[in-house]
Amino acid sequence: MSAPISASRIAEHALRQIGAYSTNDDGADPAQFDVALDRLDLLVAELASSEDLAWLVTSTTSVTLVAGTSVYSLADLEHVSAVRYTRSGRFPEPVELIRHADFVLLDTDSGDPQIASVTRAATLSLNVWPTPATAQAGITLLVTGQSYTEDLTESQGSGPTGLPAGWARWLIYLLAADLGSGPIHMLTPGTIQGFEQRAGALKARLMAHSNRPQIARPRFTRYRDF
Repeated sequence: MSAPISASRIAEHALRQIGAYSTNDDGADPAQFDVALDRLDLLVAELASSEDLAWLVTSTTSVTLVAGTSVYSLADLEHVSAVRYTRSGRFPEPVELIRHADFVLLDTDSGDPQIASVTRAATLSLNVWPTPATAQAGITLLVTGQSYTEDLTESQGSGPTGLPAGWARWLIYLLAADLGSGPIHMLTPGTIQGFEQRAGALKARLMAHSNRPQIARPRFTRYRDF
């Protein structure tokens, strides 16, 4: 079994990838290591805000509708992927997620939630259409998305990241491209592009495999005499 993937391990490999230190050194420069760890924390937070990746923390938050209120805070989520609504004794029904630029063009109305959009200030907010009336008060929205990631800088990055071992080199190349563009070294554009291309190729392979059914042998079906 592969060794656990800690944030410090990823940061050290990324620093070595850009030539910040060699195998002859005792370890990374402490100041450079702190910068690498901080940039890794920012990078993973950005991924949680913009992409659906299986290894990031997925969570579902319940939001109870209030009559006359169409905007709800989602302080526990960083990125929203699906919204459903439910009443007691009924199965959840989907709510369509649209761009906020289209959402603001909707006419004022009241009723069961049908459409939603997400806006961001310091935290996410969910906008619901139509605006709930008294009859809709008590309906629960089930909002699914990615929650905020753990602070990867805690304990000098020694804690687990939740990252599967197979994804480690992807994140190392991604971090190396970031560190080599100014925070630690200023590498040539070609070198940075090479890191980004390797990261992109690795991600494409990993995503393609993750989205396939994991079947060890072909499926067999019972013979049917048509």
